[in-house]
Amino acid sequence: MTRLDVQLPDRDATGVTHETAAPIAEPGDEGIASETFDEPRGPHLPEAPAGIQRGALVFVALALGEVVWLVANAGLGPAPSVEMVVLFGLGVVPSAVVILLPAALLIRHPDAASRARTLLF
Repeated sequence: MTRLDVQLPDRDATGVTHETAAPIAEPGDEGIASETFDEPRGPHLPEAPAGIQRGALVFVALALGEVVWLVANAGLGPAPSVEMVVLFGLGVVPSAVVILLPAALLIRHPDAASRARTLLF
């Protein structure tokens, strides 16, 4: 028998009848498709973040303070060019992101302060 000559088992041989076969869900038939399943999660994935912790709020406040301090001490002059403003913005974004990385770690992994101190530092 070649690969193309595969035959399906006979219905009488399997013992499946019209009454014992699984029902086919028709559009609009909620009786069959009403069962819901939880989304599978791997054991390594933490639960969804429930809220922002105090430690993360500290880093968010530090990032906001850094941005305010950089804007207040920018020294762009009375009429800065577009190039100066863009370059200043490109300098502010990494400064804030670096401070927000620990906040993101604490939000996603609430136990990082006790289990991953080196990474948090």
